[in-house]
Amino acid sequence: MPDLIDHAASVALAEEQHFGRAAKRLGISQPALTSRLRRLEAAVGARLFERSRSGVRPTPAGAAFIEGSRRTLDAADASVEAARAAQDGFGEMLRVGFTQIAAHQVMAPILNQFRAANPDARLSLSEGTSASLERDLEIGTIDVAFLHPPLHATGLHSRELLRVDLECRFLHQEGRDRPPIGAPRHKAPVLMGEVDRLWNRLALDAPPAPPIEADTLIGSLVLSSAGYGAALVVAGFPSFGFDDVAAPEETGLTLVTSIGWRRLDRRPIVKSMLLACDSVEKAGSSFGPAPRR
Repeated sequence: MPDLIDHAASVALAEEQHFGRAAKRLGISQPALTSRLRRLEAAVGARLFERSRSGVRPTPAGAAFIEGSRRTLDAADASVEAARAAQDGFGEMLRVGFTQIAAHQVMAPILNQFRAANPDARLSLSEGTSASLERDLEIGTIDVAFLHPPLHATGLHSRELLRVDLECRFLHQEGRDRPPIGAPRHKAPVLMGEVDRLWNRLALDAPPAPPIEADTLIGSLVLSSAGYGAALVVAGFPSFGFDDVAAPEETGLTLVTSIGWRRLDRRPIVKSMLLACDSVEKAGSSFGPAPRR
């Protein structure tokens, strides 16, 4: 079976794309790295890298192995951190992903409830888009995520927390006759289908305009303030100092915010986060910033 050094060597070689640089990074000689890779490929039963004059590239089998290697190395690092935290009297780590929208809408009261139930637990927060957070959930680099469905990866489950109207917000006069600012279609295909229908409804006779997109609401607000079009924003989301030049327009669209997790992850700390969501909802508390005490 490959050991941790084998996994580290494969990742270094994939990232450096050069035997000499990878060997230097690992602190071993180039012949030692070559010999290790040869033994690793024999043990795996597949060629992991292609060599050429331009460098070293992973094969399809190598790419799959490297993805697993990164997870293995992350898990090893997490084990060390967990042991050190336990030695210092701290609890388990929960890695939480979130979007900008979810951070504004739902996270503070839920994390407040989670903290009360788990005073020794450690949290690590990572911002991303729904697509990137779904990928991180799937490969195990985060444990739960506050994001916007639907989720497509098998093995993931989600629970709806909030549904909010979307509005067109105008931050520059010259953007009023342009299409709403969209999102990268591969990251938000469902939303972009709705944006297409919205634009057809708002301005059937408008001249064509180049597609403008941003993968975060703050990015949309910046583009709108520069005159590129209306920012498609959830109602109540702050404009971060940008001034509206017209009243927001209703779109008839809504955005769902959910919590997602791996279906087979039954650890108590994950269950506790889900219970925190339940507690906030059952208490009838409105989502938003946590109350000051």
